Amino acid sequence: MLLMPNFIKMIIFPLIIMNLLLMSSCTSFIFLWILFEFSLILFSSLIMNNSNKSHESSYIYFIPQILASILFFFSCTQLLYSPIPFMFINKKFFSFIITLSMALKLGMAPMHFWFISVCETASWFSILLLSTLMKLPPLLTMFYFKFEISFWFLIIFFSVIFSLMGINSSSLKKIIGFSSMNQLSWIVMIMNFSKIFLLVYFILYISMMIQIIYIFNLFNLLTLFNLFSLMLSHKIPLFMIYLNFLSLNGLPPFIGFYIKFFTIKFMLFYKFYWMTLFMIMSSIISMLFYLSMISPSFFMLSKEVKVNNMMFPLDKNFNYIIFFSLLLPLQTFSFM
Repeated sequence: MLLMPNFIKMIIFPLIIMNLLLMSSCTSFIFLWILFEFSLILFSSLIMNNSNKSHESSYIYFIPQILASILFFFSCTQLLYSPIPFMFINKKFFSFIITLSMALKLGMAPMHFWFISVCETASWFSILLLSTLMKLPPLLTMFYFKFEISFWFLIIFFSVIFSLMGINSSSLKKIIGFSSMNQLSWIVMIMNFSKIFLLVYFILYISMMIQIIYIFNLFNLLTLFNLFSLMLSHKIPLFMIYLNFLSLNGLPPFIGFYIKFFTIKFMLFYKFYWMTLFMIMSSIISMLFYLSMISPSFFMLSKEVKVNNMMFPLDKNFNYIIFFSLLLPLQTFSFM
């Protein structure tokens, strides 16, 4: 298969955005199911190129999404439109199946293996979409079908456990995937308290991910070794990456700290003490991801390793990325 022309990608991307906006404001579950299928076709077309791995990743993405759509359609029809529902199955069960289908679409643990596999072979642009905007419609659907807190506790517990798999990884795409899983546990927890707070956190998360993945794509960074080599030639882009990673992890005084602080405050108010403990553990684990990237770079800087500079062409938009990254610490004052 030939490489997809850029003008076709330019057509698919606006269609994906329009479809996501329709899904976020949709009130009919049958129409929402149709939009889910349309989004599946569009995104599967977007991640395909002329390599065999991209074809494999599109199949890995396609099969779990189809299974989740079948579960979602069956549960919605039985829950809302069936004149004679099953007598031995109550409505709570179908609400659980809908929530489970959305968790499968999101790639939440322990159903995350397809998500990590797709991240490993997809482009940075596809990973950005999959980690941010593509998660919003399933999250909003889960918001309308709230289930017992024990279900969320189980999901977050698996997220913390399976996040350990990314500590020894040297692939930046896999690290971003496991980091996204960890952030998703916080997003799910916020979703149980406030929809507005969820949107605020999600917008800030998208802004930080755009800056990180833009730099990764600009310098063609794929492994930790590539990231360390950037320290020898361009220290400012590396500093921008670390700045956003620390904010994602919730380190003060960055904006991510205040978001997680208010989340923990809500959890303690509703007496979710064990949940709070696991969320703090998840932040500690995610800090290990970022320390694995940050520590060697500072070690190289302290030793003042001198090699020939590797020249990379800087995009003209990179100055805007630097400016916006430096504004992130200043944004914290709006929450104080």
